[in-house]
Amino acid sequence: MLKQLTPALATIGAAVITIVTAATAHAVVVNPVYQVDDGSAEKTVGFTRQFPDQTCADAPGTLIGDMLWLNEFDTVPNGDWINSVSISWGVPTENPCLNQQDPKDLLPIDKDANGNPQTAKFFLYQKQGDNLNLLTQAQTEVKPAGPSEFVTVNFDQTKQVTGSFFVGVLFPNQLQGQFPAALDTNGNQYNRSWIALTDPAARSMFDGSIPLTTVGEYAAGNWLLRANSTRDPNPPVTSVPESNPAIGLLAIGALGTGAALKRKLRK
Repeated sequence: MLKQLTPALATIGAAVITIVTAATAHAVVVNPVYQVDDGSAEKTVGFTRQFPDQTCADAPGTLIGDMLWLNEFDTVPNGDWINSVSISWGVPTENPCLNQQDPKDLLPIDKDANGNPQTAKFFLYQKQGDNLNLLTQAQTEVKPAGPSEFVTVNFDQTKQVTGSFFVGVLFPNQLQGQFPAALDTNGNQYNRSWIALTDPAARSMFDGSIPLTTVGEYAAGNWLLRANSTRDPNPPVTSVPESNPAIGLLAIGALGTGAALKRKLRK
């Protein structure tokens, strides 16, 4: 029986491990980086229609859909303003489809079906109940830097988050043979990485309800997708010069949020 659009994991070569020094118990971390990966990707992920014998139904280059993957984080002190996201793109070396083992069956992710530069969108969501409210976004060309190497993309706006928040990346029109998401399979932070596939013809991901599922339902691991914090872009004035009584505290205006992305969490 044919499986319906399951994420397939491709193997990558030797990964570059990033060494991160941890703060001491008494140190104050300024502008922390949010991550659930260890800096090394062991697998790359893309959707495919695969038979139980691990052969794939669609020929390389067949349109599969829009792939969305996200990481969930909890806000920490001095890290409530998010201005950018860092991502390591998938760079596979082995195809999980046993009937597509020719090297040319692994398609590059920096080109779309027409050979034009592939673009991707990045999102910052605030969790509110069972909804993910869009705060800001960004769009950029997909330019993999290498296995387990990160590139940083600035959001259109710096936004403040509280409690639980998400960063996500939308890879539109994923083709059979593309594995755009890098996965760290050595981590132990569960139910923090999510995945979804949307209909490329609908283009209504911000208005409708998209069921998200943890990537752990397919393979244990976390996305190499991070959120970067910065200092408050509009810090309040804490003192007023006596010579100018007209100067007061700076007001931080509340900006309207975007549309809500409703999620159905399945654990």
